Amino acid sequence: MDNNIAEQTLRGPVVGRKNYYGSRSEWSAELAAWLFTALMTLNLWKINQQRWLTGYLEACIANDRKPPEDLSQWIPWQMSESRLNELRIHDPPPARSV
Repeated sequence: MDNNIAEQTLRGPVVGRKNYYGSRSEWSAELAAWLFTALMTLNLWKINQQRWLTGYLEACIANDRKPPEDLSQWIPWQMSESRLNELRIHDPPPARSV
């Protein structure tokens, strides 16, 4: 067992990398790296990842399946305080059963 926070944080991507060896697909590795980066950034800003991703993808659909022109409402350090509060995690996580 290990309680090192840095090692625990890296565990998911490292295990994933080992599982992706057989894919032989560079684009999927790049997509995974982008997603790991984006989701960890949202986590650090305490933004609900599912709410953010759903909203972003809906904005892409509304923009003819292209990224929105104005990305400031999707980048945490460029968001207004009200937008941050809208996307922040307000509910406590569900209790784990042991």
